[in-house]
Order: sequence, then structure tokens, then C-alpha cells
Amino acid sequence: MVKIFFKKNTTLAYHSQSLEKNFGKNNLVNILRQLDNLYKKKHISVGFVGYPNSGKSSIINTLRNKNVCNVAPVPGETKVWQYITLTRSIYLIDCPGVVPISDFDQAVFKGAIRVENLENPEFYVEKLINKYKTEISNLYKIEFTNVQDFYEKFASRYGKITKGNKPYIDLICKTILHDWNRGKIPYFNLPPDVEEK
Repeated sequence: MVKIFFKKNTTLAYHSQSLEKNFGKNNLVNILRQLDNLYKKKHISVGFVGYPNSGKSSIINTLRNKNVCNVAPVPGETKVWQYITLTRSIYLIDCPGVVPISDFDQAVFKGAIRVENLENPEFYVEKLINKYKTEISNLYKIEFTNVQDFYEKFASRYGKITKGNKPYIDLICKTILHDWNRGKIPYFNLPPDVEEK
């Protein structure tokens, strides 16, 4: 994947699972030092901008080797810009997440909207089930034929049942969306250039 993205922009793979377990840190620090040398200013500032809950604060924490930015598995943890010193001449800026207003559905699927605030979570879960049926079936160990069948079997297996002995659909859907946002449902999409070929 890195090779595909590298054709258009400087790209490196980075994984910030924890302060101790990370991948790509040295490469990113080297790029930042090269930029610092290139511009020869007193200092450079590097902003981390993107969707909420996409790992901006986690990357900064791994670069600093300590928790200097709050992180949470829900969007909206970073409320204001934070300036963090990496070296005497390199500053990191942790920004609150940015959500383009144009596509609310994509914002939900990218974890940029809090699941608790969704008025109709079943709308999004139905889309996930239709697109990632095999992955969802494997994760929850449920064989199902349609969305309603999935709700009934999920409710039975995981105890998400209302007093009327029916599937607690709102709770089921929010559980699925939380799992999606935390990366428990494995999936991937090819970059646009690759899909066209």
C-alpha cells in the first residue's frame, strides 16, 4: 500500500499501538529532521490534522515516548489545539478532529461521530452487514440470511433482548458500530487508483 500512495505523496507506514509497540517512528522523526534542516528556521511546526479518532494524538505520544496528549477510543477527546515540543526546533500540533459536513454517512463509518449520538444506528449497521456480511458473521460466529435474522441471532447469543423477548435492536446496532470503530470487524478498501485498474 505504501508504494501505491508514495506515487503521489511522501508516504510512510506508521502504527502506534502503544508507546513501546510502534512502527515507523524513526522514519517519521528522520523526515521531520530533514524538513527542519531544509528550512533552517528557528523552528518548524508540524500539524496533525484528520478525522476524529484517527490516531493523531497517539502518533504524537509515541514520538514523545510519553502520554502528552489524551487519547480515547471515541471521537472528540481533543478539544483544543495542543503544542508539544519534540525537539528544540520541532513542535507538534495536536488538532481536534475535522469532519467534512458533506458526507455524514462516511463520518459515521470513519468513527468521527459518537455512536451514542446517532438517532438511527440500524441504518448504518444494515449498510455494514450488506457490505461486510462474511466478516461480521466470522467475528460474531453467527450464520444469518438477512439483517433481521442477524439481529435475532445476535440478541439470542449475546443476551441483547428486550422485556418483550425481542431483539434490542438499538443496543445491538450501537454494539456493532462500537466494534466497527474500534477495528474489531476486519476489512479494507483499495485506494481509488487500484480499484480502477
